[in-house]
Amino acid sequence: LTRLAELLRAALHYHPADEVPLREELALLSRYLEIMKVRYGERLTVRYDVPPQLEDALVPSFFLQPLVENALQHGIARQPGPGYVDVRVTSENGRLSLTITDNGPGVIGARTDRQGVGLSNTRRRLEQLYGPAQRLALVSLPDRGTRVTVELPLRRAASAAV
Repeated sequence: LTRLAELLRAALHYHPADEVPLREELALLSRYLEIMKVRYGERLTVRYDVPPQLEDALVPSFFLQPLVENALQHGIARQPGPGYVDVRVTSENGRLSLTITDNGPGVIGARTDRQGVGLSNTRRRLEQLYGPAQRLALVSLPDRGTRVTVELPLRRAASAAV
């Protein structure tokens, strides 16, 4: 209940158009995942690959949570055994890349052109904030799993720009 209350307070704090440092977005995601670990127990493993030098990169607030929620709902929940969700962040040539990968059954029928509410809303927010400078790609992996990659212009929080 404490984690849920923290998550709700954070949701009320941010305006949807706001950008936050990645470290804040990861802290919110961590609160959400602590709640989900109660639900999934030992079935869920979450792995992070986030270089410390990218923690000040600006990202839209509350944009990772719906992507991870999709990985849980459409991936991990649809399989009987253990599952994982990987959160990976990289940068290259002034671009920030955030990737969420799960080992669930993949996109049903490999229909990566279908989008539910979460992906549609995320895509619209990214378009509003970054226009054509953003990209969201959903891929059903060949053997098993799904990967969502979001690419944004790499911008840093003001305190880190010194």
